[in-house]
Amino acid sequence: MQKITFKGGFGVVLCALAFPVLLSAQVKWSGGLALGPNFTNERIENDVLDSQTKTGYALGLRVACHSGKRLAVQAEALIEQKGSKFQATITDIEGNPIAEGNAKKHFYYLVFPVTVQWRFGSGGFRYGPYAGVYGAKLIQEKFVLPMTEGNFDRDDTDAFRKTDAGAVFGFGAAWVIEEAISFNMEARYSMGLTNYFRDGVFPDHATHQSMALLFGLNFNLGK
Repeated sequence: MQKITFKGGFGVVLCALAFPVLLSAQVKWSGGLALGPNFTNERIENDVLDSQTKTGYALGLRVACHSGKRLAVQAEALIEQKGSKFQATITDIEGNPIAEGNAKKHFYYLVFPVTVQWRFGSGGFRYGPYAGVYGAKLIQEKFVLPMTEGNFDRDDTDAFRKTDAGAVFGFGAAWVIEEAISFNMEARYSMGLTNYFRDGVFPDHATHQSMALLFGLNFNLGK
């Protein structure tokens, strides 16, 4: 409950800071595409699983509201692959190991981040830190263990909550390459704040964490 309260309060503070500035300044809009790799892992209380970072991806659409030259509020809809890798063993019904190796858990989420950025720079180059929150909808989870005769795949989607939420922190930069087009690059850390296991499935609190490198193009919308 405390973690949910923190997430909600953090979002309210961001909106409270941004709203007066949006009202008092000239607003411009832009939209575009974003994609890039992310490096994801799981944070599990008591360290009961020795998980390791695996490489995933993020891609999707974004729209941004620019208030003056400094403030930008951005919303996105992204497909993200999260998860981790770890040593796993598969046994037969008698408990005898039949396969072991470096398995991966792939979580496929539809993620909706909302962030506020304060920008520095001038002319065609802007940069600055940003922060925000995200909500996510689980599409699918797959357990994959490479084997000599082909991968062992298992769909474990039903073991996990259908939604996730967390906080976002990052640093981004944008370069104008045409009058109405800019190239964007950013580093983003996403910190899950809710337990992604269903109640009764796993005894310890587990959350997602990831670091993404995103690249994209933004197009001015309107004049």
